[in-house]
Amino acid sequence: MLIPNFGIGFGKHSMCISLETICRFSRTLSAPSDERTEGSTSQSQISSQNLVQEVEPSTSDSNIEQTDNVTTDSWTSCQNYSNISLTGHYLDNFEFKSIALGFNCMTERHRSIDLKKIILDILNEYDINDKIYGIVTDNNSTIIKASKSLELEINCRSIRCMGHVLQLIVKNTISQYNSVEPSDLDDIDPDDPRFSYLFMANILAKCRSIVSLFNHSSQSKIQLENFQKGSKNVLTLIQDVQTRWHSTFIMLERILKLHTVIEKIFQLNEYRHFSTNLLTNNELEFLSPFLKCLGPFNKISETMSGENYVTSSMILHGLKFIELKLEHKKNDHELIIDLKNSLRETFREYCVDYQLETNNFLIASAYG
Repeated sequence: MLIPNFGIGFGKHSMCISLETICRFSRTLSAPSDERTEGSTSQSQISSQNLVQEVEPSTSDSNIEQTDNVTTDSWTSCQNYSNISLTGHYLDNFEFKSIALGFNCMTERHRSIDLKKIILDILNEYDINDKIYGIVTDNNSTIIKASKSLELEINCRSIRCMGHVLQLIVKNTISQYNSVEPSDLDDIDPDDPRFSYLFMANILAKCRSIVSLFNHSSQSKIQLENFQKGSKNVLTLIQDVQTRWHSTFIMLERILKLHTVIEKIFQLNEYRHFSTNLLTNNELEFLSPFLKCLGPFNKISETMSGENYVTSSMILHGLKFIELKLEHKKNDHELIIDLKNSLRETFREYCVDYQLETNNFLIASAYG
């Protein structure tokens, strides 16, 4: 297998991002303004060497020289400071390790040219920019532009983050069901040409209403816990959020697990008026195969999020795994066929647009 000499990851979506290292220093970068001075080092740039020593007192230049992958992330603190970090990753006695190379509090606008300059400055500080082979990015237009510019500057290859791509495929497929007007769901006609579309939208609307009830009422949350007494694991309901990867799948999976408990609670007098949100037998029957369609995206995303193993060699195999899972089966319900078709169409669009299956680096990693 071809092992790249060096890689860079952009954004919180990068394949092997070290969020633990990033968060460890977020408070340092989020200091109140009265603790900073205009143009001071703490405001414009934190010393990379100091941060490296703070992460690992025994870290030396030799560790940095071993670095064979770099990830970067940008985020805004609760004090509204924009921060960017660069983390190096290397193999030590067959064990993956991480090291903080640099942190910046961004005082400039978030332009691609500014992001590129910050990254290059840190790489040049350690004299490692000539080792870079690949750049892993999320799909933010500014980050993509910065990575394309870096490609020309240091002769490396840009790669889209697989986890983020899979999230976008599912998100864009499901978003069509989020635009349905509530009035359209009052009386769904099976003869309506939009039936499958409305049927799925109705399931999502019901599930979100149930989750909202239990997450916004302390009394309801207590009831949910009480009805699970004696269970090995007491579960809560999870709200799907657009920016949280595969959270719709996680929400529906949890609803299915707790359906019997929710049904019992809705039989109580004070909850009877919520019973209209309970999933019908037909909807429950549909939910399991619905989850089987979304499950492979979640599974591959989780696999791609590993920090302790190489992930680039798994990407093309992961894509093939998803394709196989989206193939039609003899006993597939018409609604599931529609969902699979929609997912497959979006899946193919992203594969072509992002050149995932023609990327020489990914091909070499998977089959070299």
